[in-house]
Amino acid sequence: IADDVDEIQLVRTYGDDIPEIQEVMVSVSRVNEVQKLGIVISNINTDGDNVDSTACYGINVGEPCQDIEDALSGTFTVSFDFDDCGGSGNANYCQEAVSQYEPSAGIISCTPGLVSSPTTGGDHCVSAPVSLTSISAVEGDVGTLQKAINEMIDDNGVSFMTLGSMPDKQTAVSVTRTSRIKTKGTCTLDVGGGPATCSGEYEILYDIEFDAFHSSGDVPPLTIANSGIVIDTSSTSYTTTMCPSAYYINDCVSPAGSAADSNYGNFYENSASDTAIESVKGSQPSGMISLDYECESSITKLAGGFTMSTSASGLEAIFDDTAFTDGMVEGQHVRFSSGDGIDHYRMIVAINDGTDELTFDAVAPAEIDYSYVEYGYYYSDWDESDGTETGVSNQCIASRIHTTLPIDVGTELAS
Repeated sequence: IADDVDEIQLVRTYGDDIPEIQEVMVSVSRVNEVQKLGIVISNINTDGDNVDSTACYGINVGEPCQDIEDALSGTFTVSFDFDDCGGSGNANYCQEAVSQYEPSAGIISCTPGLVSSPTTGGDHCVSAPVSLTSISAVEGDVGTLQKAINEMIDDNGVSFMTLGSMPDKQTAVSVTRTSRIKTKGTCTLDVGGGPATCSGEYEILYDIEFDAFHSSGDVPPLTIANSGIVIDTSSTSYTTTMCPSAYYINDCVSPAGSAADSNYGNFYENSASDTAIESVKGSQPSGMISLDYECESSITKLAGGFTMSTSASGLEAIFDDTAFTDGMVEGQHVRFSSGDGIDHYRMIVAINDGTDELTFDAVAPAEIDYSYVEYGYYYSDWDESDGTETGVSNQCIASRIHTTLPIDVGTELAS
């Protein structure tokens, strides 16, 4: 004889703990950074009479003059601190683009102070020399500023301003050069026997636009590493055209160069450490944001315009959206609110498919219409450690939405 012992079996279900990853994107409209370098050369002849001097004869203000370009000598180099894009402590969108589209380039490192020679450049984020000898040269040709900037290499010999994998545009900058007579002026002999004084002025201006993915955001200014740009008073163009020695026997006052005006950075002789002037600041996200986090759940919401109505007893509820109950399962919970910030949770213990009526496990406020309604599963107290049987923690019952502290979107992306 054996006792009648009922067998009890336990069925356990579980799921892997997979952390949820959510992405928040903060963006601004793209505005390309534009920087300017420019010089004005004064004390020169830009108004020859075709008798004593042919300098810039027949050429108007605003037009280039080959006579002056032919008298220019020397070169200049610029540096660019790529690793300072965005500003100190801020997100470096230049590097982010490199890491995304050309990861083999690694982390770009710039230390212009370690350049082998500021005059010849070519390493440590210092450009090759830029010359000004031909007004017919097209930016991007050898010796032009655009080519010199786009061919920079970093401390490790990595090309970083031209990257083949970048979408849309592979070179970091586009440069426009303008050379023109600013003031028509001739040279006047000094009656006392001194050098002739000249009143002409000539401008050479560069607009540098940072218009590629890897030159995005508020980029640092280009810096003059070295400059030997001068009017060569011993050149053939100067001694035979601008200040002909046969007529100006006591020579002419020495030409001078400086920044074109306050909107341009200087690159004339002895301008090392001068910087380009930012005329348009490149855009990048800045400021503070806060995020609202809603307590964990997997729910279906009642569409706008529909309501749930509780019965006189408060134990039943019906919906004017008759399809809303189709996905409900006994044991799920319904959350409902009249919009006053107070949430009610009730378990579904019965569903009448014919009348689309629910029966709750506990009395709810009677004969009230609710438009904020949802049903499903709640996980903020998944192990019922707070003693609630709804799956909702005490903290989430008190407040379903929680707001983060302010987040600075301008800081390093990895922080």
